[in-house]
Amino acid sequence: MAAEVTFEKLKKEYDNFTNPVVLVEVEGNPLNKSKAKLYVGNVEIENTSGFEASIASFVIYGCYNRQTCAFEFKSIKKFVAIGSQVSISVGYGSVVKEVFCGFISQVNFFFQEDENPGVRVTCMDVKGIMMANCYSKQMMAMSYSEAVNEIFSSELYSDMKERGIIKKLNITDTPDKQDLAGGVLGGLADAAGVGDLADAAMDAGSAAMEAANAASSVGGGAAAGALDSLTGGAVSSVTNAASTVGSAVDTATAAADAAKDAANQAQNAAAQLNQVAGNIPGVGGVAVPGVPGTATDKTVEMVAESDYEFVVKAAKKYNYEFFVSSGNVYFRKAKDYSEVLMEISPATGMKNVDVEYNVTGLVGKVEVRSTDVGKASQITNSVKLKNKLSKGKYASKLVKDSSKVYIDPTADSKKEAGYRAEYLAEDVAFRFGTLEAELIGLPDLVPGRYIKLVNMGDPVNNLFYIMSVKHTMNAEQGFSTRITAKAAGLGGSYSAGSSSGLLGGMLGDTLGGVMDAVDDVMDTVDNAMDMVDNALDDLNDMTGGVADDILSSGASGLIGSIL
Repeated sequence: MAAEVTFEKLKKEYDNFTNPVVLVEVEGNPLNKSKAKLYVGNVEIENTSGFEASIASFVIYGCYNRQTCAFEFKSIKKFVAIGSQVSISVGYGSVVKEVFCGFISQVNFFFQEDENPGVRVTCMDVKGIMMANCYSKQMMAMSYSEAVNEIFSSELYSDMKERGIIKKLNITDTPDKQDLAGGVLGGLADAAGVGDLADAAMDAGSAAMEAANAASSVGGGAAAGALDSLTGGAVSSVTNAASTVGSAVDTATAAADAAKDAANQAQNAAAQLNQVAGNIPGVGGVAVPGVPGTATDKTVEMVAESDYEFVVKAAKKYNYEFFVSSGNVYFRKAKDYSEVLMEISPATGMKNVDVEYNVTGLVGKVEVRSTDVGKASQITNSVKLKNKLSKGKYASKLVKDSSKVYIDPTADSKKEAGYRAEYLAEDVAFRFGTLEAELIGLPDLVPGRYIKLVNMGDPVNNLFYIMSVKHTMNAEQGFSTRITAKAAGLGGSYSAGSSSGLLGGMLGDTLGGVMDAVDDVMDTVDNAMDMVDNALDDLNDMTGGVADDILSSGASGLIGSIL
């Protein structure tokens, strides 16, 4: 996939990155064009896709009168009023791009005998306001995404929209809103004509399971037989063993492909059902008289928490991310924007880079447990992590069979436990890889996007998700950009086995166990291919690479594309 932005394009756009500039506007008033000969220095802007607020700071110079030994407040009054809207743009020459939008939260007047006195202005995005309040109330909304919209429709945030502190709300529907649609779909499945789709999905799931079992049986059996024959010590036995494993890999590969095709059929059928659900009255949670499944007693409440705490709670509940970028508020599925923003390397203005891979704290499975008080039974759901951790076989063996169990009393159903497990699993997985890099100042780098490190060799080359971007501009170092990004595996790999019942919850009982079956299929396929892959590794260890030579042009090369 081609990157959205290229370094060569930026180099041309910014005139070879000469003459860095910063423009600050406070309530629409450009600070650099003031008649008082004020100027801006020591600019720092840190944007993040995490739950913390983005912040910015800059210093206003030229406002201190050394003759009167006093700050000339009148000349800077409109630029330092706390609560004022602030926009900061950076770039080169006549081309600048906005990198921060928020409000003034703090002002410091500083004087030191041997330094130039000035006023340091600190700014925050809208999260700074959201953190302050605290109350309890029942929301009008019946889903968490609607509740987030309800919060931002209040008078406080409406005023911030008018003043430009908030520019646009990008709020994606949470699964609980789709669950409301599931009840409607269950009540109207026959009338909507979706029964055939459900049958097709079930048939696909059954076919996939048969293919997966075949892969497991053939792959595992042949691998075991290969190693048994090796113990005889004859070279011919080694050759036969390697060839047998090769045949097993080919058979398992074909079976895995068949399983994936069948799973895709099931998912396509599910998508069609979801589209049907979107056209059914009452899907949004509004009760339709006479239509079964459209009434609900579900409520959403705030309990002694701030707006910020509530939205963060909702994000963690459904594996969403909540951040603000240049005044644009994002509440969306975490790391779901898959397009690569830019490729970076030492040839693209990179000053330094540090890439770390660490398996400490990683596990193979995350499980969430709760209790159904009404039924006096345990609620449990889990997610398996399948990210590639190493070019060898040892790292995955260390974490594959380990697990973390979380107790979450707020999970009142298997679906809710699944949503929570998905968030926790992704949080664990993205602790694996960390990229710290400093580059020439690039306003186009933003958090919440993927970036690709290239031309540095494997395993350094990888796909990383940008967590924070810090722009710095000062007289000593000029304009630079530092990024922190995360990766869940090598080669941009991250695969978490879907927690049981997620899609079924969206679509109602019509597809009840279809996706559970599909998940089981892919788990079985993965296990089969792991057995074959491990058998090949062991065979090569014992024969000094003979098996690799035999299979170099055959099936072994296919394993990497499947795992």
